[in-house]
Amino acid sequence: MVAILGGGIAGLTAAFELEQQGIDFELFEASDHIGGKIRSERIDGFIIEHGPNSLHSSSALLQRVIQTCELEEHQLFAHEDAKKRYVVRNSIPRALPTSPPALLSSDYFSWSTKLRLAREPFIAKFEGNNEESVAQFIRRRLGQHVLDYAVDPFVTGIFAGNPESLSLRHAFPSLFEMEQQEGSLLRGLLTRKKESNGSSGRPIFSFQEGVQMLSDAIANRFRDHIHTNKSVISIAPSGKRWRVETAEDERVESHNFDAVISTIPLPQLAEVSLKVDLDLAPFNKVSYPPVTVVTMGFEASAIAHPLDGFGMLVPLKEKSKRILGTIFASSVFPSHAPEGCVQLTTLIGGTRQPDMSRLTDDLLEYFVLDDLHELLGIYGDPILVQYNHWKTAIPQYNVGYGVVKALINNLEALHAGLFFAGNYRQGISVSDAMESGYNAAVRTAKLLR
Repeated sequence: MVAILGGGIAGLTAAFELEQQGIDFELFEASDHIGGKIRSERIDGFIIEHGPNSLHSSSALLQRVIQTCELEEHQLFAHEDAKKRYVVRNSIPRALPTSPPALLSSDYFSWSTKLRLAREPFIAKFEGNNEESVAQFIRRRLGQHVLDYAVDPFVTGIFAGNPESLSLRHAFPSLFEMEQQEGSLLRGLLTRKKESNGSSGRPIFSFQEGVQMLSDAIANRFRDHIHTNKSVISIAPSGKRWRVETAEDERVESHNFDAVISTIPLPQLAEVSLKVDLDLAPFNKVSYPPVTVVTMGFEASAIAHPLDGFGMLVPLKEKSKRILGTIFASSVFPSHAPEGCVQLTTLIGGTRQPDMSRLTDDLLEYFVLDDLHELLGIYGDPILVQYNHWKTAIPQYNVGYGVVKALINNLEALHAGLFFAGNYRQGISVSDAMESGYNAAVRTAKLLR
């Protein structure tokens, strides 16, 4: 019997794989919600995403789970017109060039920046022992202007983080490997395009009722093995087994298992008594900045901007703006808003302005509307406003994050039957977290057989 601690997508995927392999398990979740930060809600005809807003079909594991759970007929692919990515520059959303020909013909970058980009294949790859930040890597290979108005906003959109702090090797391992293997980002991109036969496909999708349909469909396979509102208070070896203590209200229960898969986020894991032989201090140093998701619905006639893209991102250089970016949710998935209406999902807070995320809802609405009025030409009042406050949003894979990964590896190596998975292990996307849960389940199954 295996204990799975945490009912987010990593824990659910671990349970899914154990079920596939015929191994018994029990899953414990501290809250009353299964799916972690995946939360979808239908309100007044709007499908609101309080966490991840879309998925990518490039994951073979994700596709297998979708097929097994019979979700294909419910998939909803992104609208073809939602490919543009806007970046705010001088308080104006500008479409970022998405191909070399578009880059050459666009005035988004100056000619000096374009010439700087042309030098990229001739820049030697990094040979030092020190770990580079994302910002150091981009400055070295592509220049400051590309960092400021292309990379910085996308780092903010993905991590709600700071490229000066994030580790290239751990936060964006594909870019690190591309330089090491190909010696150039341009050559690496061309190689990957050739390997994919130049087909970009339609990788972005959701479901008719939102991303939560995925986590719900997985959980529905084994509801009898899921225990909600049970907080884990201690994990300790017990002979060749593991003892897990859980609490519900004031009642404490003790359980014995052959193995434990912990998907508890690091901030919550720090509150658990984990009786192991290693110093867990590096876990406490991982930053999880707060982020607030503000979802607004408007009548389409109240917005001047065509909203003809995936969304807009706000670089750090645009210091007068309070928001990190806005997803044009109803442009990506038109059925997620009633006819004649649009939906905008705005992020605020992150490492850039963590205190903004802690403001009252009234102040948040004021600041978001103020920025959207200037950037998108919104003149009407919203017909719907929803907030979701994530006090600990996304783990920051900052420089030195290898210490955290090494600690996890050492814990598993020294304590047979203890495994870890989650978005702090091998990537922060839904697919990454799923792969992490799957890998933990496979290794658990190998141990028990």
